[in-house]
Amino acid sequence: MLEFERLLQTLPRGKNYEAMDTWFMVSYTVQRERNHLSGLLLSDRGTRCWLRSLHLSRSREEKGKEMFDYPEYVIEAFGAAYGEQIEEFIEEFVGRWGNLDIETFERVLQEGQGEETILAIFAISSAALPHSQVRELLIPFLRSAEPKERWASAWCLGQLKEEEALPVLIDLLEEGFTPEWRQREWGWYEDIREYIPLILGEWGDASLVPVLRHALHTVWEMEQQIAQSYPTWRRYQAMLSWALGYYGCFGALTGLSLPEKRLSLAMLHLAWGHLQATTGSDYQPLFTVLVEKKDPVVKQALIEVLEQRFGLSEQESLVCLKQRLIE
Repeated sequence: MLEFERLLQTLPRGKNYEAMDTWFMVSYTVQRERNHLSGLLLSDRGTRCWLRSLHLSRSREEKGKEMFDYPEYVIEAFGAAYGEQIEEFIEEFVGRWGNLDIETFERVLQEGQGEETILAIFAISSAALPHSQVRELLIPFLRSAEPKERWASAWCLGQLKEEEALPVLIDLLEEGFTPEWRQREWGWYEDIREYIPLILGEWGDASLVPVLRHALHTVWEMEQQIAQSYPTWRRYQAMLSWALGYYGCFGALTGLSLPEKRLSLAMLHLAWGHLQATTGSDYQPLFTVLVEKKDPVVKQALIEVLEQRFGLSEQESLVCLKQRLIE
């Protein structure tokens, strides 16, 4: 933990994209550890949004507004709903609804429209309310005719392993894989979709393996049809591979004509999912483990899985790991 915090203090926070991306990733890992220790119920995506908002707040300190002024569930909800520049949205929301307490968000669920309803869904799910209360408030939105309401409620309820959300989550694995999909606010949906395999992997139901594998094949086929690779789709494939590895499905790549680098990354994420399942550890991005922690124990364990499950030599396994380091 201290090693991460020291690294966090030394990383640049300028406009360079790669430097900022590294800072966010390490910050995200540090904050997730803090959340775990303090018992906060912040999701991975919410923590990442929180840190991005914090970074933007620090870059605008002349405004005198610190993100720490708000409860964690407010930061998470606005970050998940709106992305980066959330302070303006918070001020607009308070001007319209008067408060940021849970009672206000419950009222927004009933009376609000559009993005404000989505915001209320995220706020309710991230406020550490009793499961029964979250269930009662959000389950009706699983049947909503508005796609965003359905996606947001399924994602939030899925993190609570609410059974009624499971069929919707399965549908969302492949919903919208058409060229027309990109005419919508596709980035928001793809960001949600990216974390559904994590939810389904940790669900603990091996009957989900076929739908996860089908989704992996579908997104790869879609990528070939449009002859373009989007970063969100690559991350989605990595998360699907992780989930399949979590269930020990090492044959999931059969029938996929992946290029060498993509095949190496898929095998590596399968191996990482398997390791995390067998050790019972919380999810961590491979980037964090291999690049930031440089954990030799994890590295050796990954090599052993690659050798035993995929028949790679030690040298081939090292090449596979190197692909992740330079991705």
